[in-house]
Amino acid sequence: SFGPLDRRPVAYIHCAPSRERVTATLLMGVATEAATRVVVDLEDQPSVEAQTFRKKGFPFAFWVVAPLPPEARPRSFTAYDAAGQEVAKGTEFAGYADGCR
Repeated sequence: SFGPLDRRPVAYIHCAPSRERVTATLLMGVATEAATRVVVDLEDQPSVEAQTFRKKGFPFAFWVVAPLPPEARPRSFTAYDAAGQEVAKGTEFAGYADGCR
């Protein structure tokens, strides 16, 4: 069973194929069930947006951003509901929190 802490927004940075030889920055996360899209603010680059998706049995929404350049530095992510209202915001990233470069 999932508790309240499992419903907070979380984002992960993964360097592909490895931290030593980066060709892309991969970014994914979870947000509240009400979230239909997530906007990721990047340092010195335009923001990127991803639609959320759900899996039966999980009380939150998943999101994945298309691969970003190795030098991408995510700063924050904001989840919005279907009406365009902000439902969650996060600034912490698990994995390679300082980015891939």
